Amino acid sequence: MGITVADCVPVFLVDPVQRAAALLHAGWRGTVEGILEEGIGLMRARLGSDPSHLLLHLGPAICGDCYEVGPEVHEALGLPRPGGPQPVDLRIQQALRAREHGIPAEHITLSSLCTRCSAPSFFSHRGGDAGRQVGFLGIRPEGTGLCQGCRWVREVRNRRGSRFLLCRRWETHRSFPRYPAQPVLSCSGFEAGSPPEDAMSLDLPPAS
Repeated sequence: MGITVADCVPVFLVDPVQRAAALLHAGWRGTVEGILEEGIGLMRARLGSDPSHLLLHLGPAICGDCYEVGPEVHEALGLPRPGGPQPVDLRIQQALRAREHGIPAEHITLSSLCTRCSAPSFFSHRGGDAGRQVGFLGIRPEGTGLCQGCRWVREVRNRRGSRFLLCRRWETHRSFPRYPAQPVLSCSGFEAGSPPEDAMSLDLPPAS
């Protein structure tokens, strides 16, 4: 899946239990209209996802210091209406909405990068750029992911030079790691990958 963004937020949703994923484009209008809530709802209805299992990453977007908007935008987002233009952080607003809809705060990360003040790494609509960057998300085909009991696998060779993956489930076996009781030639499970290098966790205010 892929979306193009400039200052809007690429929203990555992953369900490691159901092997499901969603990728959303969220500007302030999409945030107001509930694009994130719609995505969570569709994953629950169509894919059987439990929001408490979802992992949410809010990718590179314009930051709260650079994104100044009018009072009407603050009001539309459910924030107090200021007397004039003031900055707003869309990623924080989406993180708060995600938590309200069942995604645990510890499952939410956001990029430390801003599409405007981290320039020239990114295109920024506010910065006058016409270009766009692509956010993309995918699921490994069956047979190449990790099973539910694993946190990692290791490729090893036996004395004959045969290659296989050694599953963590055999870590406690007395022969680990040289002679696994059952080499894992193909895992049919799934586990989400590590967060992006620029990801940081959030210190959200207490839920109301």
